[in-house]
Amino acid sequence: MNASGLTILPVVLSVGLLAGLAVEGRLRPKPADAAPFHERARQQAEQMPLEIGNWRGQEHPPEPAATRLLRPNVIRQISFVNEVTGRSASLLLVQCHNARDMIGHYPPNCYGGQGWTEEQRRPLLLQLSQTSLPGREYRFYRVRGGQRETQYIWNVLILPSGRLVDDMSEVEEAAADYQRYFYGAAQLQVVVSGNLEEPERREIYRELIEANWPMLKVLSSGGSR
Repeated sequence: MNASGLTILPVVLSVGLLAGLAVEGRLRPKPADAAPFHERARQQAEQMPLEIGNWRGQEHPPEPAATRLLRPNVIRQISFVNEVTGRSASLLLVQCHNARDMIGHYPPNCYGGQGWTEEQRRPLLLQLSQTSLPGREYRFYRVRGGQRETQYIWNVLILPSGRLVDDMSEVEEAAADYQRYFYGAAQLQVVVSGNLEEPERREIYRELIEANWPMLKVLSSGGSR
């Protein structure tokens, strides 16, 4: 190679490198790419039913502190009463634009800050007609007016990658991924009060979650339809 060729070679290599970086930048996922997914999630969450079998629900506005902390795309809290059994339960959905906002928002942190003491946690798989759904059940208690109160929370974390998990570590991984964090994360809880036996608790969880399966499918779909 002659002297002029050696002189121009670094320029050619630099131009090629810059062109490659420009192409990579255009192909790399961007926060704006997630906007259609978040809109589908919002629309589907609006369809969460207030009547499920014998359950009749009433929606409650979210706590302002939770809205400030989570900056959610969707947050819905519905309390249900079963007209036949008289049992009560509540359903809480939170879905964030940014997976980083979901870190730390799970029962041990949230309920502990409200005066509840965690007594037990364990994985609890729900068998739905469509699939087996992993989740984690927590038991909390507190004493008020000399009376002990017990509360059970079944919790599942939903990632747009298609994963439904019971462990916050996968949300933390998504939050650390610069190509995924802006697709966010979601969390669904069913809360029941009192010392119900496991078969009854499991049936309550199953019935309320089953009715919201279309929403879970959308929340776990990410950028795909």
